[in-house]
Amino acid sequence: VWYFSDPAFINFSCTNPEMAGTDKAAAMLHVSKGSQKGLCVDETTWNMCPGRIPAVWPLTREPVKALRLFKPESWQDQAAWQHLRAFLRTTDSQVLVGTPVSCDDTYDVKTWQQTAKLLAFLGRDRVMGLS
Repeated sequence: VWYFSDPAFINFSCTNPEMAGTDKAAAMLHVSKGSQKGLCVDETTWNMCPGRIPAVWPLTREPVKALRLFKPESWQDQAAWQHLRAFLRTTDSQVLVGTPVSCDDTYDVKTWQQTAKLLAFLGRDRVMGLS
């Protein structure tokens, strides 16, 4: 596993090799049907840095209009929820909220209660659906 603090990434730059030597502003890429696509919020981002969800697609200036959240619980709990709601409001986007289903009834009830609280916290206009 490589991390951005590794020596291999010291000179890392998030650019497209095809853009080398060009005016980067003129060489930005286009997202086809971007309003119909979204990003999945991985557990590392959700738990460690929920305030750093990308607001635009990489190598573009096109906004991310949808997110997929796998579960409501985060190590940061309310702070993560606050960041998510701020992101959705700022970007005028929506989220598809997932809720875990397991073989443990106690856990399922607890996570469903958390999911219901998150849905109410975010508001109906910011929730695309439930999975």
